[in-house]
Parts: sequence; structure tokens; C-alpha cells
Amino acid sequence: MGDTGCLESARTKLMYLSVGWEAVLSGRDLKEHIRIINEFRKIDPWIHGQTIYCFLLIAQNVFVMGKDMRVMDIGCLMDTSSASASRNMRALVDHGLVSLYENPDRRIEKYIEVTKKGRALARRIRV
Repeated sequence: MGDTGCLESARTKLMYLSVGWEAVLSGRDLKEHIRIINEFRKIDPWIHGQTIYCFLLIAQNVFVMGKDMRVMDIGCLMDTSSASASRNMRALVDHGLVSLYENPDRRIEKYIEVTKKGRALARRIRV
């Protein structure tokens, strides 16, 4: 993904901003967001919102769209530091929602895989 991923992320953010808050924050949408957050709270009542966002991005890209995604790509998509992305990844791995595997050609690169538990959660929240 690299730089093109960051560019796609910026375009997506601009698209959301151009929609307007009225469309994003309708009552029905807020209830749906609360439902999704509550599904995560069943796994961990103290889970951070950024960790939820991290999982949603992973589930959408890896599970739904079938893309290969590296841990380093998450920080770019989330527009956060690599340290913050790593903390969120560690939480998701600890909860058994994702697993990591090495690129055999570049062992330093870690790819993300959504686990069976993570796929079940994604289906429940309809990512």
C-alpha cells in the first residue's frame, strides 16, 4: 500500500467530510454505532474506540475485500503513529480477533489475518 494507501485514506476522509454531519449522525446511524460498540464490549468492556476502528478497517479490507494488509498499513489508514497502530494490533491479537504472519521474503513484514473469532464478530456487526 505505502504512499498510495495514505492517499486513498485522505480521499476517503475528504469524502466523509463532504457528506456533511447531518447524514453521518442520523438517529438510526447512531443506534447502529452503539450496537457495534456493544458487540466489542462483550469481548472487553474497556476496549478503546481506536482499537474498534482498527478492527473495522482490518475486517473491511482483509475479510470482506480479500486484500493483503500489513501491520504498517494500519497506521497509515488510521492516520496514526506506528506505535499506536502496534498497540491496537496487540490488543486485537490478545483478544483473538486477528493473527499475524510473516512475509517469507521479508521477515520484518507482518501480514494480518482475521481469525475465526474475528470473522464471527465481523458477521455479527455486518462489516
